Amino acid sequence: MGDLAFAGSPTPPSVTTTAVDIPLPYRSTYSLNQDLVRLHMNGTDSTFDIPRNYIDIPGRFGKFAAVKNVLLLSLLPGLAGREAGNERQFAAVPASQLLAILLNTPSAGPWDMARVEDAYAQDRSEYGHQQLGVLYGLTAMRQVPPNSGRGWHWKYVLWQGPEHSPSVSIVCDGEGTVPYPSCVHHFLYKSLLVQLSYAKTNLPQWDFIQQSVRTKLDEWAQAQP
Repeated sequence: MGDLAFAGSPTPPSVTTTAVDIPLPYRSTYSLNQDLVRLHMNGTDSTFDIPRNYIDIPGRFGKFAAVKNVLLLSLLPGLAGREAGNERQFAAVPASQLLAILLNTPSAGPWDMARVEDAYAQDRSEYGHQQLGVLYGLTAMRQVPPNSGRGWHWKYVLWQGPEHSPSVSIVCDGEGTVPYPSCVHHFLYKSLLVQLSYAKTNLPQWDFIQQSVRTKLDEWAQAQP
């Protein structure tokens, strides 16, 4: 799939690359503070004690909050949070080491992974499909646009398990469709849908990344009373 980089928006030149704690009401806050924030995921049995330097816009939260979803940011390969020595890596373009972790609670019954995959694949009736067999231990196919003259945003779709009930789903930008191709990777952690976003260059390490996130969530998880 080529040695391609992260499909994030380039950081505007005016944005500082030095991490500082900025109080609300400024919404683009982040923190170097590693104090723990206890986050309970609404409607589930999951509660986590997460260091503040992992949380996007941590100024929204005090020491405890109940949330429907939360976005966490870290660096590959070790899932480091923001620290004084690595803030430039969080702002780098392309962001080849950035890993975004979005934890989502279910809204109406258990998550349907096949529907989640369909939503992110954005398949179109005009596309054909090329089966690629097994790639990095996942079943893979690519969308094939009818021609190359319209700027089609075709994608790779990879999954583990049955096609109509996958346990892992990864959708990646096709070559030449965006400046910095990335992958959106979904799996379930208990009743939560975990969404990972990372540079397409990291796709061969998808299993290591997923296991690292599971381990981190296990470390942060708090026993229910």
